[in-house]
Amino acid sequence: MPTPSRTDKQRLADLLLGEPVEDWILRNRPALAWDKIAIALGEATKGAIVITGVTCREWVLDRLDEITTDQPSAAGAA
Repeated sequence: MPTPSRTDKQRLADLLLGEPVEDWILRNRPALAWDKIAIALGEATKGAIVITGVTCREWVLDRLDEITTDQPSAAGAA
């Protein structure tokens, strides 16, 4: 299945973070659940990017093999 086009919000996040947002998300995934990454992304962009944990996961869905399966999940995080 082809990767969908990137959204304007993803491109804005790239600019604000100074790197591809997908790389930023994957780098934070080992320590945080999806919802917490979404919150951290909002903080890192001074509130310009507000997404849910589900959206955060969808943005990197095709790259999930880059992180290990023993990472915390939204269901297992406190």
